[in-house]
Amino acid sequence: MKMMIVDDDQYIVTVVAAILKKNRAEVVSHNNVGDALRNLMEEEFDALLIDMHMPGIDGLAAIPMAKEIRPGINVGMMSGDASPEIKTKAMIVGADYFIQKQEDLKNLWEVLRKSMSKER
Repeated sequence: MKMMIVDDDQYIVTVVAAILKKNRAEVVSHNNVGDALRNLMEEEFDALLIDMHMPGIDGLAAIPMAKEIRPGINVGMMSGDASPEIKTKAMIVGADYFIQKQEDLKNLWEVLRKSMSKER
């Protein structure tokens, strides 16, 4: 599986990449949405995991753009803010799943695996 992580917090990128690589995923990371979207135009990815709070274009705005570039891509939103309204907004704009950074990172691979196995 080829996965893109988009987060401006290098610690989170390191943790998420370690989890994914442990499960034999190929990982590419970006610390801003513009670079990530350009990369999506150039390369195929199976999945994208993007932080909600990003400088410039935020994750909520980026999800529809990513799905327009790569319609079949599996997209997860991650945030430290996991209020029901934030989760709902993420799903409305096209997120396939939501990860709360403080709680769900330890289960990231399982959440991603379940999301990828859903019929599209």
